[in-house]
Amino acid sequence: MTQPTLPDDLEPVAVLTETGLRIAHKLDAPKNRDGGLYLGFHGGTGNAALFATRSGLAEALHAQGQSSVFPQAKGHWCDGRLSLESGWPDDLEFIEDLIRTSGPRPLGLVGLSNGAMFAQRLACELLPAPKALVMVMGAM
Repeated sequence: MTQPTLPDDLEPVAVLTETGLRIAHKLDAPKNRDGGLYLGFHGGTGNAALFATRSGLAEALHAQGQSSVFPQAKGHWCDGRLSLESGWPDDLEFIEDLIRTSGPRPLGLVGLSNGAMFAQRLACELLPAPKALVMVMGAM
């Protein structure tokens, strides 16, 4: 199997929400592999493409036959803290659209710090519930 050459292999994805254009970076599963979809959430004020590449997560998931999408937050993810709550509808719409356009498949969530707390919130809120949740340095 050919390993991806990152970050060039990350495909930018644009999603129009009610509050404007949102960006994500995706890496599809290798051809002839029909794995699940993993969403990777960077920490507060982080960068989605850098999280995908520097963590090695995009490459590791690709090697296991999984697709991955790394959405970009508008600063911080709305992880349930009152000070961040005003952006929840937009963050939720953005993530639901990414899931919907990826087609039906098992879903996993991976998050770092603020992204971990956001992934945990999504695991409680999304229907159907994700099949996997990985939190790294989440404060909950």
